[in-house]
Amino acid sequence: MTKELTSMIEEDMNNAYTGQADITFSQALARIAAEMYDPYNKFDNETGVYVETNSHQWEQYFFFQNVANQVWASMYDTRTNKKGYVKGVAHKLEKARANLNRAAAQHDGTEISINNMNQAADWVERLQDKLTMFDEMYQQIAAMMDCATGIPHKPYEPWTTQLDAKPTASTEAEAELAARLAEMGINISTGHVANTDGVATSDEDAA
Repeated sequence: MTKELTSMIEEDMNNAYTGQADITFSQALARIAAEMYDPYNKFDNETGVYVETNSHQWEQYFFFQNVANQVWASMYDTRTNKKGYVKGVAHKLEKARANLNRAAAQHDGTEISINNMNQAADWVERLQDKLTMFDEMYQQIAAMMDCATGIPHKPYEPWTTQLDAKPTASTEAEAELAARLAEMGINISTGHVANTDGVATSDEDAA
């Protein structure tokens, strides 16, 4: 990263943090979507007319899908970190509220008891604010994804499945992929064929 780019980004961040940049979160998302928007006219065989199509639709889709999944996980992930603390804010909030209830039940009128309740209440309020922030972000990101790509977001929750279980693609997702590959002349209904042409596989490319 060059000094000029760093300086520009730092100025933009400062303007955003201090409210000098008058832009909403939705407008920021729309600007990101615009970076991955390159329309062209595509002939629709069913309707017999040309329709405007974004050549970067899948880049848009995967970007917003990943961001939306990350925000969703920040709220509802039930897995724990290395210290044994649950990751999802919604579950942290449940524990914080239970802690506040215990502190209230143990109140004996002493200053220590009052401090304990204040600290517990502060923690509940901070987590509630964070959950509200994430929820508002998720709603707007998911809505932008739907509007930009035409595909509604379906949260991915790996914490609900066994670690050794492979996720099974939904019929809808498989149909969407089949249609996409059909445009490239690839038919996935024939099953997997080993790559023997001496060209690296996609897994090797990604390594």
